[in-house]
Amino acid sequence: MKLSHVILATVPVALAAPSQLDARDTQDVQLTFQLSKLTQEAALEVWNKDETELLGQSCTNSIDSGAFKDTPIAFTVNERGAGEMAVGTTIYKTYGNESSNAVSCGRVTNSAEIIIKCQLTLPAPLALAPVRKRDLTNCFPNGAVELHRVMKRLTSEPTLPHVQLPPPTVETQTAFNTTELEGTSDLEKRQRVCEITSKETYCIEDGNPHQNPKHIQVSVSQKCSERACTVGFGEGRSIAVSWTAGLSIGGWISGGFAVEQTHHTGTYSECNGEPWDWMAVWKAVAQAAYTVETKVTNRCAPDGYSGHYVMWSPNQYNRGGYFYCVYGERYVRAIGDSWLEHGRPGGP
Repeated sequence: MKLSHVILATVPVALAAPSQLDARDTQDVQLTFQLSKLTQEAALEVWNKDETELLGQSCTNSIDSGAFKDTPIAFTVNERGAGEMAVGTTIYKTYGNESSNAVSCGRVTNSAEIIIKCQLTLPAPLALAPVRKRDLTNCFPNGAVELHRVMKRLTSEPTLPHVQLPPPTVETQTAFNTTELEGTSDLEKRQRVCEITSKETYCIEDGNPHQNPKHIQVSVSQKCSERACTVGFGEGRSIAVSWTAGLSIGGWISGGFAVEQTHHTGTYSECNGEPWDWMAVWKAVAQAAYTVETKVTNRCAPDGYSGHYVMWSPNQYNRGGYFYCVYGERYVRAIGDSWLEHGRPGGP
């Protein structure tokens, strides 16, 4: 999909190397550019270094008013978020970090969205002040960019857990078989009967379902050289994502939702990078979380209850899941690294 009619620099710029400013005459900021490829809605935000104060906002690819009137900022990028960022009369690249006119940027893209985050040093004389809440604009009335949560997680956590995901053992109810007790004493029979229990797992009311996707890096991290390159994975590198639970006392149940015990990530996907790009393929495996309880029955004692706990199961056919590409040395991880997203209420 061509994006040139949306992502156009709104001011004339000239290619130049970054100016050399004294540290006392500069201030560090974070720039975030988001784009919906489907609706063509966009947002450009300028934050302070710690991202605690919003200093500027625009619902386009550029910001050129207020404190940025004399130093406008504009993004011109392709469908992978690679391109240029104009700051006044200086142009920076949003990809790679080997050239003199590159800044530290990370990008996350899929077929529907782009989000770019860059660290930048601006001249201190810019009169930057926090944007008042009443002046904020909802730049995405048709729904927020989902990849925003991905970028936030990858930015806030330098390391992620590397989880091996073997299928859990499904515990089943133990049948009572009187033939097993033949030839034993009365005491032994009573003891063995008391050891035999049954376990029944069931949803608490409607299960209070939520969507909690598990995000996994499914390819190796790759760095392009002076030429563009591609990284991908296929069936041979498939990772199994199986159901999990807050307690191991009971077996798996669907809870009446369209879920399955295991999902394999093996469908082929790839990411294309620009010169000097770091990149990797990620997959959001759609999961439903629902609240359950397990009842344990013992013939010689009152029934026991586990208490409420959460069970996570992959959605059937990965409904609601998707692949995406992560770019930037700071943002890629190792194959198998994962994190759990706390998403919207509702079942698959």
